[in-house]
Amino acid sequence: MTDQVPDAGELTYTRVFDAPRELVFRCMLEPEHLTHFWGPAGVSTPLEMIKVDARPGGVFETVMVNDSDG
Repeated sequence: MTDQVPDAGELTYTRVFDAPRELVFRCMLEPEHLTHFWGPAGVSTPLEMIKVDARPGGVFETVMVNDSDG
């Protein structure tokens, strides 16, 4: 890892997972995986409300729903 400063408008975050690199990558790109863990406790992210297009100029959109009151 490096201590590079991201360009303006660029988001960088680093986490370490005890899992194969390919699976972690798919979990961040495939709505079928994201729906299981995206958002804080007490919130769900419906599969049909997740859009991911990781290409330059693409999109990453999610809708998180409060489990207690929708």
